[in-house]
Amino acid sequence: MTAAGGPTPATTGATTATPPSSPTTSGASPTLRTVTAEPLPGEAFDAGPSAGQLLAVVGVEAGHALVVRRLPGAGEDAATTLGAVATDAEATGRARLVGSTVWDEVTVHGTTGWAEGLHLALPAHPTDLTAEAVGRLGRRPVAATMVALGTTVAAAYVSTEPKSRVTVAVDASEGDLGEITFDVVGLGDDSVAAIRLHIFGAPDQGSFTLKSVEGTPFCYRGVSPAGRCI
Repeated sequence: MTAAGGPTPATTGATTATPPSSPTTSGASPTLRTVTAEPLPGEAFDAGPSAGQLLAVVGVEAGHALVVRRLPGAGEDAATTLGAVATDAEATGRARLVGSTVWDEVTVHGTTGWAEGLHLALPAHPTDLTAEAVGRLGRRPVAATMVALGTTVAAAYVSTEPKSRVTVAVDASEGDLGEITFDVVGLGDDSVAAIRLHIFGAPDQGSFTLKSVEGTPFCYRGVSPAGRCI
């Protein structure tokens, strides 16, 4: 209950009128303390991911990390980071447009902050793309290194308008079976933001022949029950 004669606490916008923690004398007006929420840079962006969706990192080079910042904006302090193939950034449902860049608010292992929406998307189900890749290339490619083999396969999936960005998400390993992971971001598809190509090569006398390709699409809007972008 409010002390007799004191005002009822009320919240309006970002300012909260709060009575002091110590008791007030009956009939006396309590001193009000004003608490103002920190303003966010930019403006609200309505087309961001929904609260609770788990987002994956795309288009970040192997050995680098996506910085999650305390506030939206490239110059803001870092709160935490996400690895190049992380899949556990939980969207809060808030997004901001700062200049021409969209920032999504995410929670990562208990820390909440903002990351560039360009590098966050919803992962769909992986599928075997070996036959499709060979068909696009017109042959089963052979290359001297897994980097060269992966570059050839990724080139079969790039878009010219918009121009795709191609990054190595997981560095090559060249043992009994070579493997490497490429991200192709920007495919000219209004539902698919990117595709991750996990490429395997069979070594043979100093070269690698394409053995298989597993592809994981990353979606703008959502994933159907069948595991495809919608």
